[in-house]
Amino acid sequence: PNFIAPLTRFNPTIAPTGVAFYTASVFPQFRNQLFMTDFNTGRLRRFAVNESQQGQISETAVVVDGGFGALFDVVPGPDGFIYFSSQNAILRLVPQ
Repeated sequence: PNFIAPLTRFNPTIAPTGVAFYTASVFPQFRNQLFMTDFNTGRLRRFAVNESQQGQISETAVVVDGGFGALFDVVPGPDGFIYFSSQNAILRLVPQ
């Protein structure tokens, strides 16, 4: 009764290093979604959380699929953009 099942699982195992909830308006399609950086694969992932289903994840997507090495953190900036960091750089996600 004290166990709560995880919202998602990864196989192979990943190393999440940063998590942020996005509430700004630069990316309206990502509003109220969760972002996570992964050290092992260098990916920036996005998770849509469905509040009407007790916080279950209704959609997942890889936003950045490597190319920058290991990723360390992700934050929404005060300007509404999403920033993420690697060993050598701080990067900004821009609308396409």
